[in-house]
Amino acid sequence: MDFLTYIIWDANPEISFITYLSGDRLHPRWYGFLFALGFFIGQYILAWIFKVEKKPERDLDTLLLHMIISTVIGARLGHVLFYEPDTFFNAANWHRIFYVWEGGLASHGAAIAILIALYIYSNYQILISFSKYSINIKKIARPGQSFLWVTDRIVIAVALGGALIRFGNFVNSEIVGKPSNAPTAVIFANAIDQNFSNIKDFLHTSKTVLDTEPTIEKGVTYIPMKIKFYFKGGVNSKIDTLQQYTENRLNGLFAHSEYFEEIENHYSSLDKLIKSKAYTEGNFNVIEAELYGIPCHPAQLYEAIYCLLLCAFLLWLYNRKREKTPEGLLLGLFLIILFTLRFIDEFFKVNQVDFESKLPFNMGQILSIPAILLGLYILYLSQKNKEKNTQKS
Repeated sequence: MDFLTYIIWDANPEISFITYLSGDRLHPRWYGFLFALGFFIGQYILAWIFKVEKKPERDLDTLLLHMIISTVIGARLGHVLFYEPDTFFNAANWHRIFYVWEGGLASHGAAIAILIALYIYSNYQILISFSKYSINIKKIARPGQSFLWVTDRIVIAVALGGALIRFGNFVNSEIVGKPSNAPTAVIFANAIDQNFSNIKDFLHTSKTVLDTEPTIEKGVTYIPMKIKFYFKGGVNSKIDTLQQYTENRLNGLFAHSEYFEEIENHYSSLDKLIKSKAYTEGNFNVIEAELYGIPCHPAQLYEAIYCLLLCAFLLWLYNRKREKTPEGLLLGLFLIILFTLRFIDEFFKVNQVDFESKLPFNMGQILSIPAILLGLYILYLSQKNKEKNTQKS
């Protein structure tokens, strides 16, 4: 393919206009916004379903609370347990379980926690009395809201939420795929900005693909790129210092790339010493250097797209029969389709932790297998119950 068609993706993870309007006091991120948006839209979908099937709308707030708590706690605990077991089993590191700002949420952990939370929602009512500081848990089933009834409908919103979260991962340039020269490959380019963001007077970068042939080594395609580093000023006396500092920092990053995986996964110097040129451009000091970008599969974008399609399919299927939808049908299909596609998608991803390279499949694939088997079993029960109901009628 023509290498000029590669997309350079270097979106700012922060919602920059809010940061600007707040005077640099607030730094909200698109990931958090999209995460919350999934719950917001999901609540509207469930409100419509509750209205269609004449269920108590007062239960929606309780259901949303169960979903938020289980998603956050389950996703974090799942990541720590499956990908950082040393943190989980080492009492001295337990406090790090709550360090969600360091990153690390696992969708498989969220799925397990959501199923547990929905079982509790369907079969128990938790009464909290703030005046007496007491919590009463009573085993009271919600009429017309069995576990399978609730999960069948909640998976529609979950599929949408999963898509929005993966779009957030795409904005963050995280959970990226393996190097590729496929037409869908993307150069995730903001790792450089992150490594310069704490430097005084640094503003931003601009990146372009050069009109020269790419280099291919050991099956990896390296795309020649020109990167301009913009600094405040425009005062010529600063340029020599900035140029030397920028060159030293870039060469240091590549010389010790094992400590800067985000650089190693997306850029390379091909073991060449990086040289730059410096000049002023308006009110800016500009340091220009040439590097090699590594196009990769946008694996998080693949997942976002098939989650959106799955949401649309489940919503269409539900809307055909609505309250007559066989219990377990949507949940079974959700588990089978989502985790089969997730199993395939993992072939395009970079392993999250080193120990996965020693396994026959990575952790995401291993955890997807029981989810698929559970989906097949639920789908079997759904069809069996459907046949019984047909015979009775």
